[in-house]
Amino acid sequence: MAPIVLVHGAFNELWGPNELKARWLPAVRDGLWHHGVDLDGTDVEVCFYGDLFRRHPGSFEDRQLEKSRAGVAEALADLQGGDAIAALGQAASEATFERTAPAFDNPDFIDVVIHSYRHRYGLVPGDPAYAPIEAALAKQPTITVPAVTIDGDADGVNPGTAHHAEKFAGPHEHRLFRGAGHNLPQERPEEFARAILDARAMALT
Repeated sequence: MAPIVLVHGAFNELWGPNELKARWLPAVRDGLWHHGVDLDGTDVEVCFYGDLFRRHPGSFEDRQLEKSRAGVAEALADLQGGDAIAALGQAASEATFERTAPAFDNPDFIDVVIHSYRHRYGLVPGDPAYAPIEAALAKQPTITVPAVTIDGDADGVNPGTAHHAEKFAGPHEHRLFRGAGHNLPQERPEEFARAILDARAMALT
């Protein structure tokens, strides 16, 4: 059998590949065995998609990203989940992706898109103009302004933010969009817009 690569999202990035393999492989092996597939002798690897983005600029991985821009973006889109997008049907989903694909050919794709991930991991500096704001946010101050926070319950990237409620001292409401994934403005445009309008109304009362 050809090698098997299990790619996981950000929720599991705190565990290393060996620990995840120890946690996942027995279940994968058992499930496949019940379908008549034996994994004995098969090479199985576990990796996090962000590992590729963590490499430093100019690296071999950067050159591979240059060659596989659409593939990387498509994999991230699949990871985001959400049955609202799935309900569009395969053809409609592919058509939406194809309309977006020309953006991947921009010469600054790596410098802009991948840089945002590397900045998140502390590998590269951010925009100096925003340094004071970042320093203030790093202290995680209590949020006093009215706010509506939202999650999709089918998000394959983020397991949810409801547990952040204690950070809000002002008017606050948390909403869960059923069947929605990570890209809520696209998947739930009306509910997303309503959340913005409701937060504004909270601020005006």
